[in-house]
Amino acid sequence: MKLDSVAFDRWSEPHAACVAAIATRLAADQRIIALAVSGSLLSGELDCWSDIDLVVIVGNAHREEILADRWSIAETAGDLLAAFSGEHVGEPQILICLFDDPLMHVDLHFVSEDDVTDRQLTAEIIWSRVERLPEGLKLGSPTKRSSADPQWLEDRFWVWVHYIVAKIGRGELFEVIDAFAFLRRHLFVPLWNEVYNERLVGVRKIESSSQALTERLRPTVTSHSTASCLAALHHAIDLYRELRPANLTRRDRAEAAAVAYLARLESETR
Repeated sequence: MKLDSVAFDRWSEPHAACVAAIATRLAADQRIIALAVSGSLLSGELDCWSDIDLVVIVGNAHREEILADRWSIAETAGDLLAAFSGEHVGEPQILICLFDDPLMHVDLHFVSEDDVTDRQLTAEIIWSRVERLPEGLKLGSPTKRSSADPQWLEDRFWVWVHYIVAKIGRGELFEVIDAFAFLRRHLFVPLWNEVYNERLVGVRKIESSSQALTERLRPTVTSHSTASCLAALHHAIDLYRELRPANLTRRDRAEAAAVAYLARLESETR
């Protein structure tokens, strides 16, 4: 099976060597009809810390068989140190692998021809044993971003504030630290994308992609102290008020109650 040498020229030597080795070995399995790359190898954002995202396209007739055989397939693809499936990210068909020589994190995303059509995958073909690939396979760079439904967020934000205040009051500060991580990923980045038309995905690479957002989020990173958590919550409230759009149904009573609840806790802890 001839590999696409143009794609390999764009990558670092360890990444290119790892992809070439896996691609060559997977080509021996006749149930696999094509192999493609996605993620940072496709988007041009590759650096020495990047993992590898490979899309393994299998014939419809072999889908269930291949999914059951993923670990064996990964073992034949290279020096497999460990692997587990991706239920924790809602993608059970992904096998998350750690290979050695070179040491590399590789996600093997197993999809059938029908899966490709349904999911509209964006990837670049490394090799294919068929002339016509499924129509859902798009070429080019991914354009997904974290999107926001501002009303959905407004309906929940003040309940989240109340929750965080209660956890601070109870002294469950690790729970509070986790809550701020949730807010950064699922509230502030999506809202920032909407307001400033950016394409940030979660908190990945925001330090290099958006210095402005980095500076705004920095005060929400707390230490394990009540004072730090309270200061971060005030900053989070201010930032949310700044970013939320005007044309939504504001939960004013919930906002007033949550802010008063915070003030009461602060008066009790002075």
